[in-house]
Amino acid sequence: MRDYRQDSPEESPSRIKKFLYNTKNQKTEIRLGDGQVQTNSYDAENLRCEMRENEKLILMSIIIISRGF
Repeated sequence: MRDYRQDSPEESPSRIKKFLYNTKNQKTEIRLGDGQVQTNSYDAENLRCEMRENEKLILMSIIIISRGF
């Protein structure tokens, strides 16, 4: 996992962001200095299928494939 940090002098310590990426360069986690965390999960097709903020489910994608029956 790669780890990036974004901050600037005018930002308060509580808003400092830390980004974590997986080996496919997909953002897996965002951490703020005040303890808030967003996590992203990806499906087998490398599409984001779930997003959680502070362990609360915010987004869940369900793909339905029609086979023309």
